[in-house]
Amino acid sequence: MTKEETSSYIKHHLTIAGREDTLFFDDAVELIHLTSRGLPRSVNSIAWQSLIAAFTEEKGIVDESYTRAAISETHATERAQSRHRVHDDPGGLTAAGVVSSRRIDNQHVAFMLIFSVAQQHRRRC
Repeated sequence: MTKEETSSYIKHHLTIAGREDTLFFDDAVELIHLTSRGLPRSVNSIAWQSLIAAFTEEKGIVDESYTRAAISETHATERAQSRHRVHDDPGGLTAAGVVSSRRIDNQHVAFMLIFSVAQQHRRRC
C-alpha cells in the first residue's frame, strides 16, 4: 500500500471499531507505513502494538514514540517466532496462509477491543 492507503487502512479499522476521532498522529502513521512497507499484516501488528504502548501510558493518541516502542516489540516477537517456525509448523500451515489469516482475524478483534476500551477510558476522563 502507499502511504495514503496505509493511512486510509488504519482509519477504516478505526471506523469499523466505532472510532471517528484521531488515535494516531500523522508522524506515527508515517512511521507505521515506512516500517511495514505498506503490508497490511505488518500495519496491523505495529498499529496494534502502538495502541497498547500508548494505552499503558494512559495516552489517548499514538505518537511516534509509542510507534517506535511498538516496532521494537513487534520485531523482537517476529524474530522469536521465526526461530521456532521451522519446528512448530510441520504441516506448512504458515506457508499455506492458514495461520496468517487467523492471526489477522485475531488482530482485527484485538483492534476492536483496544479501541473500545480506549473509548470508554476517554468518556470517563
